Amino acid sequence: MKNKGFGFRKVFLIGSLVVLFSTAGLAITLKESINLALVNNPSVQAAQSKLEASSSRVGQAVSAFLPTFRVDASTGKNYTQPSIMQFDMGGVSQSLVVGTSEVYPSKSIQLSVTQPLFTGGKLLTGYDVSRKGWDIANEDFRKAKQEVVFNTISAYLGVLKAKKYVDLANESVDLTGKQVQRIQAMLNNGLVTKADLLRSQVQEANAQVALLQANNSLEIAKNIYNNAVGNDIDTSVEVSDADYSQTLPEKRDDASLQAFAFDNRPDWRQFVANKGIADDAVKMAYSGYMPTVALIGRTGDQITSYSNYTNDVSQWNWNITGSWSLDNFAPPLRVREAAENLDAVKANEETVRRGIILDVRNSIYELKSAEESMPGAKKAVDLAQENYQAAVVRFEAGATTNLEMMDAMISLTEAKYRFTQAQYELEIAKAKINKVCGRDSY
Repeated sequence: MKNKGFGFRKVFLIGSLVVLFSTAGLAITLKESINLALVNNPSVQAAQSKLEASSSRVGQAVSAFLPTFRVDASTGKNYTQPSIMQFDMGGVSQSLVVGTSEVYPSKSIQLSVTQPLFTGGKLLTGYDVSRKGWDIANEDFRKAKQEVVFNTISAYLGVLKAKKYVDLANESVDLTGKQVQRIQAMLNNGLVTKADLLRSQVQEANAQVALLQANNSLEIAKNIYNNAVGNDIDTSVEVSDADYSQTLPEKRDDASLQAFAFDNRPDWRQFVANKGIADDAVKMAYSGYMPTVALIGRTGDQITSYSNYTNDVSQWNWNITGSWSLDNFAPPLRVREAAENLDAVKANEETVRRGIILDVRNSIYELKSAEESMPGAKKAVDLAQENYQAAVVRFEAGATTNLEMMDAMISLTEAKYRFTQAQYELEIAKAKINKVCGRDSY
């Protein structure tokens, strides 16, 4: 009953290699990060252990169908006080002693086998319950892994985005620094006022503050990443910016993704299994009305050693036995309890179904919004870049003011920030689609 598809040992080896490579200063990929997180995350390990325990319960349920063998053996010494019987024979009183006054050893061994023949459905229902319990544990295992994968992707993209923000902040410091140099040169030539220089220096100072904040945000993102993959918080982080794009289900319309989610989402599968268990509980309650029948066979040997002789008795027998217990009002009350519990589960079904549909639809719109934002964000960067270059030419030619030049710089920086945000929002939206649809994207 193990989840063979996970390849836990294989992932462990991959994770070990990832740790080795990362300590050697190599950039870790998204796939390597996910494998590392799946090995280290405690919730995945706990879910794996629960899945193994559920496999054992299924095995116990199967064993209930099989014969039960029992061996009883004993050895020891015995003493029974002789019995004295008195009776009259023709007026003469006679006594008869039955038994012996000696202590005698004895030993015995007996083998018995019991095979259930009919239990009113208890055994079959018990197996169904254990098998559904394994299904629930397996889906819990999948859900834990999907949560880890999504959190790892978010943390990984968070580091990449924070690094990009640092690059943009450095670029902004460089641009404002160059503008300060231009203004200083023009001020020396009497072409601008001191106020223009001060405005440029303020802008440069703001860019340096933004760079400081971006560096701090990068360190926070690295801490979040280390926590997501199970590293020590102080572990050095260097992630690769190649091959981090997420794949999606082939069909992405609302109906197809809803169908995909109801086929694959762990929480829905768990709900279906729990509903089945509630239905099995009703069957189990009704089985209390039924008799049980079993085949029982026994064979054994008992040896008793007296001083004058040894008594060796062997015997065997087999029987078909049945029992039928009706304990007052308990069976109908158990049936009623199980039926009410089943109704309660069914009443919650529509709530669970609506929640899944809402998750799928929201994730579709989030992905659509992210995809539609990309062309506009890219175009804004291109236009802002063109505007900035034109502003530099005009400013150096004295055809524009310092304020217009700073506006062009700010617009360019903001456009690049928005484009970077749009890039990573698109990848997060893809990861969320996979998560809400229950897709195992690892």
